[in-house]
Amino acid sequence: MFALLFAAGVAAGGMIYLRRSPVRDVQQPGTAAWWPHLALFLVAIALLAMARIRLRRRQHRRYRHRVRVAGGAPSDVRDQPVELLLLAPLGKPAGRRIRRTLRGARRSPGGLARLVTAGVVAIPLAYSLFRAGIQVLGGLDPNFTANAWGGPSYLGAMACHYLDAALIAAASAYLTARVLVPGPGPASSPYLDGGRTRSPAAPPREPTSRDQARGTPV
Repeated sequence: MFALLFAAGVAAGGMIYLRRSPVRDVQQPGTAAWWPHLALFLVAIALLAMARIRLRRRQHRRYRHRVRVAGGAPSDVRDQPVELLLLAPLGKPAGRRIRRTLRGARRSPGGLARLVTAGVVAIPLAYSLFRAGIQVLGGLDPNFTANAWGGPSYLGAMACHYLDAALIAAASAYLTARVLVPGPGPASSPYLDGGRTRSPAAPPREPTSRDQARGTPV
């Protein structure tokens, strides 16, 4: 679905380029907005760093809990890639959660309200992908990048617009992840599920001589 939105944006940008005007717009000073976008870039780096640190700590706690309670399989936690907090709803887990949300909408008014809310908060994510596609071919039109953020160059306008799109999409994706129905499975991330996962059951322990003497069930 995300690839289709981006492809539709590329097609729309191609139409803009084909209909470009031969009259060039005059570049006005101060419209590139490089300083605000430098600040946004630093904010984006800080958010990504915080997300990775937070998820590393949470995975480390889950790893230690599994080793202590279940005795094992450290690789099933440690070898998992660190899901970025801002990109939580993307991928196969999102597809499963969307299907669960759709099923819930048919069962209760609350499920329908959840579906509508998820659709509303996902609109900026969808538009950001579409807008990023437009920039690919639409940015070849000099008038498209004139007086634009990062303009008048093609690469400058693309850098600024992609930064804006990434931040908007990340915020929308995070909110969508909080609204969708949690996915099943103990391997699900709390950020993907919108809640904590169930702790694995402790394995049965071997009976000791004291248990056998007392007749204590294990």
